[in-house]
Amino acid sequence: MPDLHARVTALRAHISETYRLHRRVIRNHRSNVLRQNDDSAAVANEVRGRAEPEKLTAQSYSPATDSLLAWQTQLWGHLLDEGLESRRTDYALALAVLAFRLGGLSADYLDALR
Repeated sequence: MPDLHARVTALRAHISETYRLHRRVIRNHRSNVLRQNDDSAAVANEVRGRAEPEKLTAQSYSPATDSLLAWQTQLWGHLLDEGLESRRTDYALALAVLAFRLGGLSADYLDALR
């Protein structure tokens, strides 16, 4: 896991640097606006502060999905190479069954492959 730790550390450093630069741009913009306007007291150019974080939805990694997409790509390449484009509907039915089985347990997908 040292690789993961190094990546998390690098990500944190990147976020920190991005936040620092963002705040610097805001400060610079604010000082320029206040300097350019004589009636700067009337200008409402303030930093609002932090906002409530929003939940992120992460896509989970699925080796089963990757294997199905790889099979589909290889199959279509094989059909094109062999001049069997007309048979793709036969394989589309198998692809549909396998894709349907992806939504369940991985064992269900493996059983469908067998």
